[in-house]
Amino acid sequence: MYPNQEVTGLRKAGRVEDAYQRGHELLKEHPDDFRLKGSFGWVLYDKLKQIVETARERNTVGNAPDEATRKIMGEYARLGLPRPDLLFSQLLSQILRSPTPPEFLPRLMRWAGLNCFRPEDLCAQQGKDGTVYEPLVEKAARTTSKVARKSSDPQLQDYAILLLDEAITRGEVQKIEWLHYGKLRLLVQLGRSDEARDLLLPFVRGKRREFWAWYAWAKLEEPTDPRRALLLCAKAAQVCNDPRFGINVFEDLSRLAVGQGQSELAKWAADRAAVVRAENDWRQPQSLRDLLASGWYAKAETLADPDRVLAGRARGPKQTP
Repeated sequence: MYPNQEVTGLRKAGRVEDAYQRGHELLKEHPDDFRLKGSFGWVLYDKLKQIVETARERNTVGNAPDEATRKIMGEYARLGLPRPDLLFSQLLSQILRSPTPPEFLPRLMRWAGLNCFRPEDLCAQQGKDGTVYEPLVEKAARTTSKVARKSSDPQLQDYAILLLDEAITRGEVQKIEWLHYGKLRLLVQLGRSDEARDLLLPFVRGKRREFWAWYAWAKLEEPTDPRRALLLCAKAAQVCNDPRFGINVFEDLSRLAVGQGQSELAKWAADRAAVVRAENDWRQPQSLRDLLASGWYAKAETLADPDRVLAGRARGPKQTP
């Protein structure tokens, strides 16, 4: 029996840990055995799948198994297997199923390179029930951009923009607006305001009911004109049909409102964000908990007619940036 066959046999028999340990032993004896490396790579996939399934069952949002996932991908990287290939695509698919994407995802994608996707990864997938699902490149780009926005590394943010462009130009994208939104947010963070405005203008002009466009405009204006940012954020909240997707709009609206002495609006927006998170069993980030526990919140009165107030604020901004 060849070394790769021994490892594969253990894995297919459901003895993943045995396959993992035996794979390590055999790789020390046969470090250049390409087939053995491939077999061990699929053992790593099974281990990663177990990690992700456990996290999803426990609904450990905000407590993703970063270290365990990082270890698996580190071992995969040391195998030196070529990309693109099915194994890497499957490993990436599992990572993207995590309740919370790992912090190292942008670094992983930069290491993998823009050419890490197979032709199949660029195509939308159709389920047995006829539902069309986004291609892997779209989900990877969208999720990577979201994680990169929390990073302080401009190189990772630059790379996330390149990945978004790759998905936009080559993928059978299903929700292109979210890729544009991610790019806008990254451009703003990088101080590339002119590029952000050029990208944003067609959406604000042509899709006035798209809350994300107004929200992106608010984020663009906030550093220099917080008053205008408040008006734009109010517009985003007004046209947001599904608060689950606009959850950050309400928290930012609260923060901007309290900064301008509008405590009633700030309290309503903070409560809205908290209620939506509670209804969906989502954790409350520290930033929201700070708003709810602040002194102004305890003293603020209840907003009597939030729809009227939002409409009034939303009339403030001009209709084009």
